[in-house]
Amino acid sequence: MMKKDKMFNGYWMGYQPNGNTLGVTPPYVNTVTLFVAGAAPDGTSVGFNFLTKAYPAKDQIAWARQLQAQGTEVLMSIMDSSTIQWNEVDIPAYVQNFKDVVIDGEWGLNGVDIDLESGMPDDIWASTFTELIQEFRKVLGPKGTTDSSGKNISRMSVAAYRPTKEKPILSSAGTDLDWLNTMAYWNSATDNEVLFDTYSQYVEQVNLGIGVDYQNGMSTALKQVEQAAKFAAQTDNCGMMEFALNNDCEEYSGHPQWTWASIINENMNGLM
Repeated sequence: MMKKDKMFNGYWMGYQPNGNTLGVTPPYVNTVTLFVAGAAPDGTSVGFNFLTKAYPAKDQIAWARQLQAQGTEVLMSIMDSSTIQWNEVDIPAYVQNFKDVVIDGEWGLNGVDIDLESGMPDDIWASTFTELIQEFRKVLGPKGTTDSSGKNISRMSVAAYRPTKEKPILSSAGTDLDWLNTMAYWNSATDNEVLFDTYSQYVEQVNLGIGVDYQNGMSTALKQVEQAAKFAAQTDNCGMMEFALNNDCEEYSGHPQWTWASIINENMNGLM
């Protein structure tokens, strides 16, 4: 039987030209995250310049609506930068602007993904991320909140790979999250299983991250992808994440289009 309830979250980079466009994402990738927005210089609003560097907002919005029409949920990932870090942002104002523009406004997306990477000082690193997550949950509403059409408008996830450093955040705000994506793309499948066990103490749903040309041509080995996907198939509240959908094509990976995604789908959602 098909395990259609399994989460397959793919990240798509709006700043990279070429490769797979967002609109050709296969429907078995049931959650897509646009990567990556940030904070505008004013510290009170969302900055889209990097996200829209290669593809204008109007194209990304049209593709997102196309995916949503086929049942795929679409989130937007946010990350701070050396120019403006989260501790320099007016978090309540920023989160409200995100909801106004990205959820309720022209983007019309399903939620937010927070990348737990930042150059903030260590003494405020965890507390600032905790505040950011808790503010988003307050503003987006409880898990499962929908609009009048039934579309979920309160999804929230994080991307993480350093559980010891992130423990204070997840201990305080892990229950506010819908899911967590691991991003230790260099890990073996066995190491990712250990990460799953660790993160599952704090977050209900955990997706094992694999990378396709994620850094200087490096990709997660296909045998490791297969093993991880089989583990996800057999494990409650475990899914898979792929970074990045753009690169799952011959131009970047040297393999046929959707090689990594197909291996995930066949081993996690295929006939068991």
